[in-house]
Amino acid sequence: MWEWRYEFGDQIKTGRTQTRLAALAARRVKSKIDAALRAAQTGSVSTVNVAERIEMAKAASHGLT
Repeated sequence: MWEWRYEFGDQIKTGRTQTRLAALAARRVKSKIDAALRAAQTGSVSTVNVAERIEMAKAASHGLT
């Protein structure tokens, strides 16, 4: 079970993904981030900021934070 969290604007999104593979868990979270970006379509969240958050989520899922 992988727990994940990311911030989108002022909202904090959290959840769990059940898989044995870290790469698959990361891909599922990236999908959720992409969906949130498509839904917003405002351009207020930079892709660099999202990429940084993905890296932080990977580190947290590996117990590195």
